[in-house]
Amino acid sequence: MRSGPGWKGVICLCAMVVAPAAFGEGLEQALEAIDGRCADRAAEEVAAEWPEIERGAEERGLEVTQRHRAAHERVLQRRCAVSDRIELVEGIREDLSEDEWEDFGGDELLRDLRDEIQALQAY
Repeated sequence: MRSGPGWKGVICLCAMVVAPAAFGEGLEQALEAIDGRCADRAAEEVAAEWPEIERGAEERGLEVTQRHRAAHERVLQRRCAVSDRIELVEGIREDLSEDEWEDFGGDELLRDLRDEIQALQAY
């Protein structure tokens, strides 16, 4: 499980299975937290590796633009978000009964997220 700042809070927010409305709110907040954290993480990673990417491109006679940088950052952000969402949904699974999990659409959601992360690995 990820150990970044606030990660345990994300799991706690999603453990609000007692009241469906509270669960939905908690889930929404958790997803927003994941998106924000992953945006920050991707921006930091791209900032750190971009000079090397530019040097490599220059050595090969290629040009990389801000559009390339933004696209690279979006892919890293999405990979992070999908990976964290998989962990989140797996954590939710532990707190739900079989019927609640089925109503939640958990198996389908996990399958879709895993398919997406696999597709993102190509980039």
